[in-house]
Amino acid sequence: MNLEHHYIGGELVAAAEPAVLEVRSSHTEEIVARSPRGTVEEAAMAVAAAASAQDAWSRVRPAERARLLVALGDALAAREEEIATAITHEVGMPKKLSKRIQVGLPVRTLRSATELVPEFEKSPKHQVLKKPASKWEKQAKPV
Repeated sequence: MNLEHHYIGGELVAAAEPAVLEVRSSHTEEIVARSPRGTVEEAAMAVAAAASAQDAWSRVRPAERARLLVALGDALAAREEEIATAITHEVGMPKKLSKRIQVGLPVRTLRSATELVPEFEKSPKHQVLKKPASKWEKQAKPV
């Protein structure tokens, strides 16, 4: 697998520099993927895009968030074989465990989002942060 783009702000963005990171199989040490090495500017663009998206996401009602998270879980499950194979090559985890832990656990977590909706809509115990609290936010400067 050779990637030539970063995913920033919902779009594929061509890498600014030709440098790549090589992903090697933990079994054979052969190169199984190449990914563009991001620049500081590209990282700042990604952080700025995420911060910008946070504003719109903060206005999405819990039930709609849950629907979107379940859909994400379904999309992840649909690619279980591909993702588990990549993880097995990269970190050496047995494929059976890659499917159960690295794919299965996130799928179950995302799909369980609907169970939390009534709690979030009715309980005053939960506080929803409208802005991310992160060290990246302080360090990133828009490009």
